[in-house]
Amino acid sequence: SALEKVQVAARVEGPITDVRVDLGDAVAVDQVLAAIRPVDYRARVSELEASATQAHNDLQRALALGRAGTAEEVEQARTRLAEAKAQRTLASRQLGDTTVRAPFAGAIAARHAAKGTYVKAGTALFDIVATAQLRLTIEVPERYAAVVVNGTPVTVRLSDAVGASGGAVEVKAAITRVSPVVAPATRTFTAEAVFSPAGSVLKPGMFVVAALALGDEEGSVRVPRSAVFHVLGHDRVMRVADGLALPADVDLIAEVEAEAVLVGLPAGTPVISRGAALVAPGTPVVAEVTK
Repeated sequence: SALEKVQVAARVEGPITDVRVDLGDAVAVDQVLAAIRPVDYRARVSELEASATQAHNDLQRALALGRAGTAEEVEQARTRLAEAKAQRTLASRQLGDTTVRAPFAGAIAARHAAKGTYVKAGTALFDIVATAQLRLTIEVPERYAAVVVNGTPVTVRLSDAVGASGGAVEVKAAITRVSPVVAPATRTFTAEAVFSPAGSVLKPGMFVVAALALGDEEGSVRVPRSAVFHVLGHDRVMRVADGLALPADVDLIAEVEAEAVLVGLPAGTPVISRGAALVAPGTPVVAEVTK
């Protein structure tokens, strides 16, 4: 996902007079995205500038009277000047808000604004996502709590890299955050990696495969990936014993090319490598002889 994503909204109301970006455009921080007609806001600033000047002059006259003026008159003049300055500051800010700017560097994920549309304060104009860095979220089995820590290497690649073009389909990253809590329902904890997708085809929202460098798992075995299927919340293979197909629940802990790395299956156990999910338990099977 994107490290940052915000919806840029109008801060003042009025008709949109200019839209300078569209879907997919890259933007820099503070880049002008759109403009709202500023004429009325300029007039308001000029009016309040005059009011502030008048209030300042009134205060100076009250102070110049010395004993001839009352303390109450001086205090009233000070109050009017403070109010005029505050209103002038607000009007100046609203005038500045007629120019809509990007809050950070990124890309336009959606454009809601159209030239000529009358908008009110709070109307959504653009969605912007940060593209310089992406956040990867991984659910890790609790058995790896001791080895998945900040700095653990991660390889990120497209879930289906076949046919991808225009950039690399794999980038290197490292774990940057680890949740201290294990979810009771899944017995997993969340880990995050923040990385730069520069030079790759990776974009926010893509489904990816993440490979964590966890070292060797004692008791693990490798079988063809096609031998493993998922049923009732468990990874399963069909092992072969005494010429019969028997189900065996396993833990799929990694995938390496066309192989699956499993825990829970004794080394050397024969398994059905194709169509295992369609074979009923107890079905007689015969090993295939290849030449």
